[in-house]
Amino acid sequence: VSDVDECRPTITTILDDDKIASAAIQSRAQLVARLAEVDSEMEDLFLLEEEPTSSQLQNAIRRATLNRFILPVLAGAALRGKGVEPVLDAISQFLPSPLDRMPPELITTSSSPINKKRKQQQQKIKNQQHQQQQSAVKLGHPLHHCWQWHLR
Repeated sequence: VSDVDECRPTITTILDDDKIASAAIQSRAQLVARLAEVDSEMEDLFLLEEEPTSSQLQNAIRRATLNRFILPVLAGAALRGKGVEPVLDAISQFLPSPLDRMPPELITTSSSPINKKRKQQQQKIKNQQHQQQQSAVKLGHPLHHCWQWHLR
């Protein structure tokens, strides 16, 4: 089409007896049932047999993804340009952002487990070095320290 004004989307009605429509409806019902197992809001809607809105579904998917109960899987073909935008939209909607994490610990106290472990490792290395020095047999001239044999 050469004229941009003539480009209008066409809206088609999907009939209930259509194979694709029935598969989509069945898949949506399965999604709601699976989300009801891991999300309390979806569980309430599922038990009351109410149909969730798209935003309620998206929020439930995000909560379940952030809590690591589910992993959204999408497909696309980047070389053909098919499904790329929905994948990018899903990444921004469902996956955690840096703001969802706690800031890193910048200051560690002396009683923190990390410092205790580090001190234990340093002490262990010092003990091993001390044992190696004590078990060394010096050969040759006393001023030449390179002639050492370690007994094991």
